Amino acid sequence: GVFFVGLFVGSFLNVCIYRLPREQSIVRPRSHCFFCGTPLGLWDLVPLGSYLWLRGKCRYCGVLLSSRYFWGELATGLAVGLLYLRHGPSLEFCLASLAACALIPIFAIDLEHRIIPHELNWAMAGVGFLRDGLYLGLGRTEPLRLPWPGGAGFPLPASVAGALTGWLLLLLIVHLGRWWFRQEAMGGGDLRFAVAAGAYFGPGNLALLLLLAIVSGAAVGVMLILLRRRKRRDYIPFGPFLTAAAYLLLLYPRLGSDLWQAYWGTMGMG
Repeated sequence: GVFFVGLFVGSFLNVCIYRLPREQSIVRPRSHCFFCGTPLGLWDLVPLGSYLWLRGKCRYCGVLLSSRYFWGELATGLAVGLLYLRHGPSLEFCLASLAACALIPIFAIDLEHRIIPHELNWAMAGVGFLRDGLYLGLGRTEPLRLPWPGGAGFPLPASVAGALTGWLLLLLIVHLGRWWFRQEAMGGGDLRFAVAAGAYFGPGNLALLLLLAIVSGAAVGVMLILLRRRKRRDYIPFGPFLTAAAYLLLLYPRLGSDLWQAYWGTMGMG
């Protein structure tokens, strides 16, 4: 059932993916064919089914539609379904699903248009602050601690500390990129995403998120250069790597702390 709900959510996210980069309302006008302008009926909006039944064409004018709509719906259904399998019917699942609904359009829009709309970053940051507030109300929050055993507590909520950490870390990376490559290492949207992700994940997992994104982005960049698909100074969108790393942490929110415990356990054994 969760998978099918995700498919319908993915249909709405497809609207966001198309309209937000064009600065259009995601509410009005109603869904229509972007070629002939005909409003779509109920049977034209069945996730996955309509695309397959109509063979990827508009029912009214016959123009071929982008397969992105099909894959966007499928990706959202799978993303939400995996989160449910991981967390079950819980508050963590609901919050992670909301965050994933911001990550999916960020991935697609940055990949195609090389921008990350402000609305999506603020939406994810809002989920992070909501998460902190709910956990505080339920008594589930704990003082932030430095990432080693016995570290001192940090006197800020995780969302606030994470947002500040994201801004500072990405600012440092931007300046290092300018110094090393003599060009912009990443755009302003990436900076705002780091702030938003920090608000959701907190400073500890944010550092791991950035590390995963940078390593995977560098690996893909080197591979593309070796395959002569890109030149060294060609721009490669960083948003897809940030969102992929963020989704991994939605699935495994304790990944950072588990890695730290394993590291310190190994050091203690040595």
